[in-house]
Amino acid sequence: RLAVGRSPFSADRGHLHHLLSRRFGSARIALTLMVLCAIRLAAIGLAGEHLGLETIMFSVALLTFLGYLWLTRLIRCSYRAARRQWRHALIQISRANPINRTPSRMAPTPCRSPPSQP
Repeated sequence: RLAVGRSPFSADRGHLHHLLSRRFGSARIALTLMVLCAIRLAAIGLAGEHLGLETIMFSVALLTFLGYLWLTRLIRCSYRAARRQWRHALIQISRANPINRTPSRMAPTPCRSPPSQP
């Protein structure tokens, strides 16, 4: 947020759970993915602790953080690109099928009276 000139305390929809919810269309799927990632990282952490691999654990933590930054950027960019494509498609449709707004089309046509009988 600081990079774009906003307060770090202002609310936004740029957090991972918001991005995943928009990407997959469900908060439940986003939660499931995040829980599975947390379980996997916890298992890696416990295995590293048990085996005494502090250097490797630091490298894994750093790579995980960089992966998180890459993933959030990728999701944001794909969401913005999809939104631009959607807007472009709507503009093309509206140009192809313009609404005729002439007064004769807008005003109701009067009912014809039946021909008079002699």
